[in-house]
Amino acid sequence: MKYFLILAVLVLSMQVQAEDFFRPCEDVIESPGYTSLAETFESGNVKARYCQKLNTNEFLYVTDVGNYDQFYHCTKTELRKLECRGIDKYSTYPNINVEQRFRSNKGKQFVLFSVGKLSHGIYSTSYVLFHLVPKSEARSGYLIYSLREAGERSGRYSDLGKVCSNLDGQDATTPENPPYEFFDNGKDAAIIRFHQKLTSCDSTNTEAKQTLEYKWVKGEFRLSKNTRIIE
Repeated sequence: MKYFLILAVLVLSMQVQAEDFFRPCEDVIESPGYTSLAETFESGNVKARYCQKLNTNEFLYVTDVGNYDQFYHCTKTELRKLECRGIDKYSTYPNINVEQRFRSNKGKQFVLFSVGKLSHGIYSTSYVLFHLVPKSEARSGYLIYSLREAGERSGRYSDLGKVCSNLDGQDATTPENPPYEFFDNGKDAAIIRFHQKLTSCDSTNTEAKQTLEYKWVKGEFRLSKNTRIIE
């Protein structure tokens, strides 16, 4: 019996890993496994963009309310109803979208979210990463965290349309092509590498290419390299 339970848990874990994480809610909400979440949405008039089933009793979803998107975690109560709470009630994300899904050679899946807003003529983006972890490492069974330093901050989408528009002398950051890459050769730790251009918005107009590397260390991606080459 014990062997059967262990096998069942392993099979469930493999099934979860095989699916694309955080699919649009409209694509999954009518699936049999999402019935309780669908009922919760209907009763609470919830508007959600992305949904993720963790197991039969737990779900995640991302709200769809413009500049105030947030991750919610839902858990079934003793009455078999879902109770949903914001993962961090003080953290909201403007216009969050699934940017890219990565898979390691061992099948582990990572979801890279992009967060962007245009405010006072300045366009800003940042990145948030999601992946599963053993519950021995995190009680929730997953981690959601920002990849600091990576992202854009420029005035190129303003009325003037220039990189340094509205920045008042502050440095601008714009993505290079490709903006990011994922590496995992199965031997060394997995790496997410971002390519960016830094522009000094002062009289010097100095430009530099920046490379940020986030390396898989002890169950999460951490900034391991930050190099700049002046052009």
